[in-house]
Amino acid sequence: MRSNRALYFVFLMIVGMVISFSGCAKPDKELADAQAALQEAREAGAQEFAPEEYQAAEDLIARAKELMAQGKHKKARDLLVEARYKAIEAKGKAWIGKRESEMTPTEQLARERKLEMLRERDSKVSNLSRTYSLILTGMQ
Repeated sequence: MRSNRALYFVFLMIVGMVISFSGCAKPDKELADAQAALQEAREAGAQEFAPEEYQAAEDLIARAKELMAQGKHKKARDLLVEARYKAIEAKGKAWIGKRESEMTPTEQLARERKLEMLRERDSKVSNLSRTYSLILTGMQ
């Protein structure tokens, strides 16, 4: 009985050590993912069309590398994940920016009209929803 408790205790200690050390591993995969996303953003033209997001991703990667050098792998991992998302955002904005720059004035005008129509429809739906909510709360 006593040896079972000792084995159980040793087992818990090993599991605890494995869990605690798993967060200490270098975030090499996250670094590679963030750098790949940044490269894709660069190739999409993010430096021109989404410079703030692109720069933020670069800065996050640089800061994460500093933290990795200090052994702060958990914080570095978090920054690298954030950098990857920023790079993906920059790539998306670059794609949109390129498409908009390729539009003719007629296409741009048509796009603006369509967006305005959608905004008006959204506003009407929002007003109806508020009115409906007020009616329901007044009925209670």
